[in-house]
Amino acid sequence: MSEPEFLKDYQLAQRIHGALWTGGDYTRVAEQLTGVSATVVEAAGIGPGMRVLDLGAGSGNTALLAAGQGAEVIAVDLTDDLFGTCRQRAAAAGVTVTWAAVNPEDLPFSAGRFDRVLSAVGGSLAMAPNQRRVAAEMVRVCRPGGMLAVADWTAEGLVGQVARVIADYLPPPPPGAPHPGAWAAEDSITALLGPFGYAVRLDRRMASLSYRSPDSYISYLEEVHGPTIMALRLAAEQGKRAALRAGLLEVYRGANTATDGTLAFDQEYLLATAAAPAGG
Repeated sequence: MSEPEFLKDYQLAQRIHGALWTGGDYTRVAEQLTGVSATVVEAAGIGPGMRVLDLGAGSGNTALLAAGQGAEVIAVDLTDDLFGTCRQRAAAAGVTVTWAAVNPEDLPFSAGRFDRVLSAVGGSLAMAPNQRRVAAEMVRVCRPGGMLAVADWTAEGLVGQVARVIADYLPPPPPGAPHPGAWAAEDSITALLGPFGYAVRLDRRMASLSYRSPDSYISYLEEVHGPTIMALRLAAEQGKRAALRAGLLEVYRGANTATDGTLAFDQEYLLATAAAPAGG
């Protein structure tokens, strides 16, 4: 790929990421996902003095937890839209994190810089056009004997089901747009990391969430969840807003395990931990 093509693809990824998420309030969405970040930090064995890179940092859940363990953390994302919130959260937690907007296909860090490279449901990581290049960069900046730890929602789980309902109301992705599930399936992760000699361990986990009721949860998504907001707006232009809302409500009612009128559900994610060869 030529340099102009590479930069064009990166800019496309930035635009897709911005369009999907800036219409909502991702900070409120991320409040529910702290448990996934905690699982990633625990699986990676983060300890004092470790050098950690958090890819697709979002509002900072994973970076703040890693810094709380005494690690030296750099947290990156495609854009700097949420970094103001991230800095406020870091100050409130009494930890130090360095925040930077970078291209995950061309990380501005030296080889072997980090002991751990992490990503917890990092949507912006999945937005990168060339996932093989992302994997190669993750491997390059991870030191020999270090570890990668990545968690992402599976296509079979509830997030994947909801995404398929929403997709029917969104325009088709532009030519060359990345598939968001590269880090959410066993075969693709093995294909991405296998060539580098990493020892990959894959484990499907569940994130348990709850809300006042199925209907109030859909109302919450209408307020804060960027992809849902965009899909509902486009559905309304087609005269199908009520149909989309009903479809979302059906999915969550079907997944509901509560019997008292509230909403309780599990969202499946794939946790991948990959140990770097000791010899590099």
